[in-house]
Amino acid sequence: MLGLRFFACEACGTVYAAPEEPTDCDRCSDGRLAELAAAARDGAAAYFAPADRDGSS
Repeated sequence: MLGLRFFACEACGTVYAAPEEPTDCDRCSDGRLAELAAAARDGAAAYFAPADRDGSS
């Protein structure tokens, strides 16, 4: 079974989950896709986690 990799369009912010890198963004014509694991310290978990991690409001 292939694991999912997460990619985000740098132009519009659309996120894709796929086993292989999509060729381009489906929503905009000039969006470059960046793999979230390579772009964020904690990968996809950092992208989808709440911004307020310490529990304070």
